[in-house]
Amino acid sequence: WQEKWEASVDQRIGGMGLSITGYTSTTHDGFASTRQYPIFVYKYDYTVSETDPPIKDSLSSTYSVYENSLTLDTRGIEASIKTRPITPLNLRLSIQAAYNYTYSWNENRYDFRGYIYDTQLGQRVNPFFNQVTLQRERCYINYNIDFQIKELGAWVTLAAQQVVFDKDRYLGLDDSLAIGYLDPYGERVLFTEAERAAISSNNYKRTYDDFWYREENRKNLWLFNLRVSKSLGPASEFSFFVNNFFNSRPLYQRQRTPEESYTMENPALYFGIEVSSKLDEVFSTRKNSGGR
Repeated sequence: WQEKWEASVDQRIGGMGLSITGYTSTTHDGFASTRQYPIFVYKYDYTVSETDPPIKDSLSSTYSVYENSLTLDTRGIEASIKTRPITPLNLRLSIQAAYNYTYSWNENRYDFRGYIYDTQLGQRVNPFFNQVTLQRERCYINYNIDFQIKELGAWVTLAAQQVVFDKDRYLGLDDSLAIGYLDPYGERVLFTEAERAAISSNNYKRTYDDFWYREENRKNLWLFNLRVSKSLGPASEFSFFVNNFFNSRPLYQRQRTPEESYTMENPALYFGIEVSSKLDEVFSTRKNSGGR
């Protein structure tokens, strides 16, 4: 289920229309992997020597169970400006800007690190930690210019998208102590706060390399698209489009990697044609003309 609040303001100023919308949305009980249960497979014993005890060959693993445990928090603001037609090309300019923040977490989900042998307990256990979550912020602006070429009976649309920033970061990396463990029977054992504070074994601690604390931030990316459309009659239209017509594909250096790594932004240049027709209007035209 979802909670959503939204407020909007629409205003006309001179020859421009202005719209601003703020929103917040929380989605509860989303479907996600939450619980883990152990799998223990005993295979056989084999003897190393007559004096040494036999060695047990076995395998320990876990499997996940999906539950309605995901909560997604989203909020942001959107704004748009549109102009009235400007002569002589009947030109229209519109700008849409948006900021979006998202954060999600799972109830009852933990970070399992794999089975270890605890000498004090005398058994294999799977320590688990509080989950590490991802926080993301994104801001972008879309610019659109539409104008008409009357001599050709065509409309031209020039669109540009600017990614002002697109950043994400991990939260919870500093929470290094286990909060409990999974015993061989799949039961969760939680530590008290005093037991957590007294943890000294590295088996119940987790650490991350420095690069995990870095923020990824793709910013000031541009993408330009062009579309030319022409009417072929009352019910048909032909369009030619070119997306990323400058073939701009800048390299972004990733921050959260142990070695230097790059990704290529924006899709490659591609173009094509589209033909659309409204069949009901075609049949209506034929009917009115006597089916000839």
